[in-house]
Amino acid sequence: MKNQSKWTIIIVAVLLVSLMVLVACGDDETEEPTVQPTVEPTEPTAQPTEPTEAPTEPTDTTTPYDGPTWTYEVNYEDEVTTWTLDVSAEETKNGIDCMVAEGSLDVDPFRMANPSGAPTTVKGVRYWISKDTRDVQVAESTVSGLADLAVTQTYAYGGDHGQPFSMGDAYSVTQSTAINPPIYEAPDTPMNVEVTAVEDVELSEMGTMRCYKVEYTIQGNPIDTEWYSAEYDLAAPVKVMRYAQYQAIETKEMTSYDPMPKKNSNIPDVTG
Repeated sequence: MKNQSKWTIIIVAVLLVSLMVLVACGDDETEEPTVQPTVEPTEPTAQPTEPTEAPTEPTDTTTPYDGPTWTYEVNYEDEVTTWTLDVSAEETKNGIDCMVAEGSLDVDPFRMANPSGAPTTVKGVRYWISKDTRDVQVAESTVSGLADLAVTQTYAYGGDHGQPFSMGDAYSVTQSTAINPPIYEAPDTPMNVEVTAVEDVELSEMGTMRCYKVEYTIQGNPIDTEWYSAEYDLAAPVKVMRYAQYQAIETKEMTSYDPMPKKNSNIPDVTG
C-alpha cells in the first residue's frame, strides 16, 4: 500500500508539472517552429520490365522466279484431264531453295480414295521442288469429298537422293501428311526409293525419251513409279504411275515442257 501511494503521488506530480509547462507555452506569443519530420529518401521503385519476346523463326519468303512450264495428260479409269504446272516463284522451304510449281487443271479430277473408297475431287495442286536435286519437298492439294480439305505432304529424304540419277541409286524418304481441318491424324509413311532401270519411254507428244526408272516401295510393295529424262535436266518426271493412292491406277504423261533445256552429252545405255 505504501509503495502504491508513493507511485500515485509521483505520477500526479508529473502530470501537474506537465500541465503547467503546457499553460506557459500557450501564453507565449512566440510560437516555436514546427519541426517537420525528416523523411528518409526512398529508393526509386523499379519499373516492371517488358517481357522479352522469344526470337521468331525466319519465315519463308516467296519471290518471283522465271521457271519452266510443263503439261501432263492425266488418265484415271475413263477420265482424261490436262494439268499445267507453272513455275513463276521460288521459296526457301525447310532450309532448301525450291521452285514453286502452281498447278491449274482443265477439269477437277474425280478419284476414289484408297482404301476407304471415299469419293474425292481434286481442286488444285502446288509443289515445292528442290532447285538442286529436283525432289519434291512439299506438296499441297485441295480436295473436296465428304469434307473440303487442305492436304499438305512433307518429304524427308535420307541418303544421297535426287538428280542427277545413276543406275542403282537407292535411298529412303518419309512422307508426313497434315490435314486441315484435322479430321484425323495421318501416320508418317516411310518408303524406299531405287533407280531400277534405264528405259526408252514413248511419249505421245514428245517422242521417245531415254529415262531413269525410279520406283517407290513400302516393304517391297509398289507405291509409285516415275520416269525421269536422262537426256534433259527437267524439273519433273516425264511419266508417273500411282498405284496405291487411289482405287485405280493414275497415269501422268508429259506432253510439253518450255523452255526445253539443252540436251545432255552423256546419255546412259538402256539396261537389259
